[in-house]
Amino acid sequence: MNMPDIKTMTLREKIAQLIIVKQSDLMQDPDTAYDSLRDPEDAIRMVKENQYGGIWLHGTLDVNHVNADFYKENVSFNSKELLAWYENIRKHAKIPMIAANDAWGRGTATDLSVYPKGLAIGASADEDAAFNVGRSIGREMSLCGTDWIWSPILDKQNRLASCIVRQYSNYTDDIIRCGIGYMKGLQSCNVAATAKHFPGSDPVEMRDSHIVTTNINISMEEWEKDQGRIFQALIDAGVDSVMVGAHGFPAADDTRVGKRYVPAGLSYKIITELLKGKMGFKGVVITDDVNMGGFTSFYNGSRLYAEFIKAGNDMLLGARADAVDMIEEEVKKGTVSIERIEDACQRVLNLKAKLGLFDGYRTCDYTAEEATEETRVLTRKLAESSATLVCDRDNQLPFDRNKIKKVAIIVYSHVDRTADDLAPMKEEFEKYGAEVLVRRRLESFVDAKEVAEEYDLLVYAGYIGFHEPKGYPSFYGDEFFSLQRALIYGVEKSVGVSLGYPHIHYNFMDDANVFVNLYSMAPEMQKAFVRGLYGDLKFVGKSPLKLDE
Repeated sequence: MNMPDIKTMTLREKIAQLIIVKQSDLMQDPDTAYDSLRDPEDAIRMVKENQYGGIWLHGTLDVNHVNADFYKENVSFNSKELLAWYENIRKHAKIPMIAANDAWGRGTATDLSVYPKGLAIGASADEDAAFNVGRSIGREMSLCGTDWIWSPILDKQNRLASCIVRQYSNYTDDIIRCGIGYMKGLQSCNVAATAKHFPGSDPVEMRDSHIVTTNINISMEEWEKDQGRIFQALIDAGVDSVMVGAHGFPAADDTRVGKRYVPAGLSYKIITELLKGKMGFKGVVITDDVNMGGFTSFYNGSRLYAEFIKAGNDMLLGARADAVDMIEEEVKKGTVSIERIEDACQRVLNLKAKLGLFDGYRTCDYTAEEATEETRVLTRKLAESSATLVCDRDNQLPFDRNKIKKVAIIVYSHVDRTADDLAPMKEEFEKYGAEVLVRRRLESFVDAKEVAEEYDLLVYAGYIGFHEPKGYPSFYGDEFFSLQRALIYGVEKSVGVSLGYPHIHYNFMDDANVFVNLYSMAPEMQKAFVRGLYGDLKFVGKSPLKLDE
């Protein structure tokens, strides 16, 4: 079909193009706290009536965080199953829908990969790594019908934020280089890329904008030299969309609602005047999840949606299923101008045309098995170039495999599945002939002493990931006290490793004489770690962050 002429579209059709509905709102009933499934025919009716512009195709991932047990029991897809579900939905859209996702890989579909995190790309010092990861993710996510990925992540997060694992580096030029490479990798698969979260992050802010509105407390001059330069570089390189965050930025807009600075996602000065005006961005501006506390604490319902659109957002991520009705009413009341609706609609249509959606939905001439094998090879290469030796104070490496008969992997994590996720590490040690025990925590000082006496190598494996756990990146309760017991006995045969948050050594395991940052739970990363301990791999990764401050 040809791209629709906006002049011939009805007001409702134009508004609909601005809405990205959640997959879960079509599958589940939000009125029952998402713990009951809708009749599939109900989802089809909703699409027919509302003609949404896009869908947040999150697959197996529970984005509502309200009833995880129900979700695990009732919602599970491999890539073929998710595509089939989506195909049954999208055929009822008169204007092709755009399917978007946050590149969760196996979190989206059970047969996809665990992708390496951004810091692994930054640590590899490989100029092609970012492109290859972007291309790999684009190929895999396309199997589900995804047209649009909400990455690369360009925030310059600080050590107080768990989401630091998603960024590439804390060095501006490296972020630009990796961000452009990743973007081009996605685009090589005809998948749209997103620069996020505009306008960036604060150097010391520790609060989470999923709950409250945070602030970027730097001057405009500082921002332009640093984070502003990063976003401008991606815009100049042709990024398809920009996601705007829930951070106040008083240097760009000191408007207050009550006593708080208006967040960027609701700011006309930041989106329309700065991003679209001064910086010249011509693509699609998308909100972060409209249900974030950093937004909903200002407005709710139709007023919130109206303010998003007035500010300059072109698509609303995760809007309610009845959002078209709500916005239509705001336009009829004169709250939102028809001109703003038409501008946003045209930008969305232009993106769909760029992706070829008016020529038909994408098809893949490869299987999930072929795509994930390519990813596995890529991730192994990345693991070998990114695993970072933080310290080896007594030059203990490499260990003599003939002297290591028994290995204890002691897990530190608030995520229950972590011990199971360390199976690749266990298997790799076993290939070297070791008997391996994976266990949670040290229960007492006596326990710590007995483990140290029984085992030849003690691996203290710590995992803090993006929002795993929610909140400040730390260890609490039993995990904390177990760490207090660690490294008292057997320090000469102990190794610490972080599979996510890179500051675990500085914050919790500074007593470890040997420590390695892997940045990811990917199996290939774990295997590279073991090979490095035995000297069959050199740890050549260079830290993309300053770890001692």
